[in-house]
Amino acid sequence: MLTHKKMSIEESKAARRRPNFVHWEKGGCVFLFIGKCANTSIKAAILEAEGGINPDVPLHTDPRLKYVDRTFVRETDIPIISVVRRPYDRLMSFWRNKVAGWKEREFRYGDIPGLYADMPFRVFLERIIQLKPEQMTDNHIVPATKILQCVNPMNPPIVLKYERLVNPDCDTWNNLRLATGAYLPKELPHVNQSSVPKPVMPAQAAMRLRQRVFEKYRADYDTWGWEI
Repeated sequence: MLTHKKMSIEESKAARRRPNFVHWEKGGCVFLFIGKCANTSIKAAILEAEGGINPDVPLHTDPRLKYVDRTFVRETDIPIISVVRRPYDRLMSFWRNKVAGWKEREFRYGDIPGLYADMPFRVFLERIIQLKPEQMTDNHIVPATKILQCVNPMNPPIVLKYERLVNPDCDTWNNLRLATGAYLPKELPHVNQSSVPKPVMPAQAAMRLRQRVFEKYRADYDTWGWEI
């Protein structure tokens, strides 16, 4: 697993205020990054292709990553690439990496209504489900269908499913490498591995939560054909 310098709390909050879109000139494409959808792994791969990860600079703020705004994305004719993930799995990954096990003074997502450090998974999901659409502004919880609305319909994005991208038995990562000039490493870098185990719940309770997440993120499930 690759290691990289973490952002400070201030850097993290600043990063979350900008669109998470990167124009990779060498690869001839724009990545529309969606939180918990191989975001950090692909950025690490880009930096590997650009000479390697700088251990003295937080990965997400490395100046070799050229962040662009929504206007650029809307007006460009450069190929746009995005990775999507089943919402329930995406939210679980967010909880395991960004909520569970964090101490209050280190917690970076207190601006999401109702969230607090080390909250239980069931409570976390309930809080997310209760959010109004206008409260869902963080890149980690915004529905993928909403994020992708910023593109020009004349230049629709190439959408890759997370579960196929990270599966070594699929050709998705290799096809992405070839489509962007074969500069990326042969294997998708593995970063942000959580030490928090997946939550264990009674089957009926888990299914109820899955159903509610499905209802909250119905557009994503319908668009990419995931099961509950």
